[in-house]
Amino acid sequence: MKSLFNILLTIALFIISTNSNADDFEIIKGRVINQLMESGVNDESIAGIIDIVNEDGSYGDLSREAGFPHGSHTRNLVSLARAYNSELSRYCNSPK
Repeated sequence: MKSLFNILLTIALFIISTNSNADDFEIIKGRVINQLMESGVNDESIAGIIDIVNEDGSYGDLSREAGFPHGSHTRNLVSLARAYNSELSRYCNSPK
């Protein structure tokens, strides 16, 4: 009987900790998104990013040998996402 209690207690604690962690991650995710969206959108900068992206969404040679700048790529993705989701941008919900 004692081992059954321990098993049930372990399962209950696991379920509680799993649910609270998921909620915590959602809170953190929301805060990060809100912070990213606080920055304004520069539509001219977005136009420049769109100009260098190929039709299939690539930048050309993305190999390590080409010296692909990962930091710039990540910043560009954030800028594009911000513009896509900002009603103040002409690129809001734009398929570009």
